[in-house]
Amino acid sequence: MKKGIIGGLVQAFYGWRVKVITGSWLLFGVIFLGALTNMLMGIGTAVAAQIVKSFTDFQKFQVLVIICGFSISQLKMNA
Repeated sequence: MKKGIIGGLVQAFYGWRVKVITGSWLLFGVIFLGALTNMLMGIGTAVAAQIVKSFTDFQKFQVLVIICGFSISQLKMNA
């Protein structure tokens, strides 16, 4: 869970630096949305891993993977 939170915060800071350098709120928004998605998916995966203890049952993460894949595809379409 810590990696997801830290990764999201680092990416959000990177987005802010891009905004400061370029002055583009749109670019910042796209980067921040990706950072937020990354952080939430990291937290969701950590929670799911705590619920499902057996590695062979990790296929139950299917819903989380579908949501993550959908959000990534939406980001690619908007960029």
